[in-house]
Amino acid sequence: MNRQQQLNKLMSWLNVQLDVCSLTLTPLTGDAGFRHYYRIQGDTEQPLLAIDSPNEKCNNQGYYQINLALEKQNINVPHIRAVDWLQGFFCIEDLGNCLLSDKLTPTTVTEYYQQALSIIPNMFDIKKVDDYELPSYDSAFVQQELNIFTEWLVEQYLSVDLTKQEQQIIADCFELLVQNVSEQPQAFMHRDFHSRNLMILADENLAVIDYQDAVLGPITYDAVSLLKDCYVKWPTITIEQLLGYFINLIEAKYPQWQFTRSTWLRWFDLMGMQRHFKAAGIFARLHLRDGKNGYLKDIPLTLSYIVELGERYPEFSQVAELINTKILPALKVKN
Repeated sequence: MNRQQQLNKLMSWLNVQLDVCSLTLTPLTGDAGFRHYYRIQGDTEQPLLAIDSPNEKCNNQGYYQINLALEKQNINVPHIRAVDWLQGFFCIEDLGNCLLSDKLTPTTVTEYYQQALSIIPNMFDIKKVDDYELPSYDSAFVQQELNIFTEWLVEQYLSVDLTKQEQQIIADCFELLVQNVSEQPQAFMHRDFHSRNLMILADENLAVIDYQDAVLGPITYDAVSLLKDCYVKWPTITIEQLLGYFINLIEAKYPQWQFTRSTWLRWFDLMGMQRHFKAAGIFARLHLRDGKNGYLKDIPLTLSYIVELGERYPEFSQVAELINTKILPALKVKN
């Protein structure tokens, strides 16, 4: 079935659900996944979006149940108006166009990020998602994500041949990153909690989107996703201050999670390194497999975070040097 035929089916379904005769769908762009979003224009009671979410490619059950769980925690998410499980269609509340990423400046980042960080402890309160088992972000899961870096960026995109010694350097690094995940307490984890997945509402409160891939995982993951964003970099002092704010929030709400600041910082830094390895590989995969080239420009930033941590942690100095002297130069030539 071609795109127009699928769009006609979506329109027919919406006409029935909303009890209207004439609707116009305007496609929205910017999503890295397989869902197709449309803004509904017509005689509706409230602003709405339509989603064409193929069952074979999208976690529709997870999206629906996690949405309900977040709503129960009074976290702003788009309310689901209607769903067609067989066709993979959703009709949801339209929260507007204002992404947090569009409003961030050096003068606004602290206030907005404090509000965003305040959402995370509320997500930690989600102990169970009805009729859906959150996957565990365990060692096998983490290793699989790390392998995306070597397979898609190093081998397929850059065609870089690593010596056995270089392969071992990367393997040793990945082993420490997997261990870092297992050391941390586990809680509800959005898994893609950053400024492009947070929206500013009319009342200046934040709403959360793109949560369908949530898992049970380490407590620093969502904070590092936000503070060490793959698309924008903030001064170290800003990140350190906001991390301190986050730690204070968590320790106040969860007294059992009081750790030394050095422990928090290492967990946070290594979690960021794991995420940036994965993201660099995913950006290459989006280009090679899905024909989405816009993310290639973000790879150097993700790798720069890793290089910087090699200066802070001696055990990662070799992998940082490898990236700095072999991967980044190859990337520069390729681009």
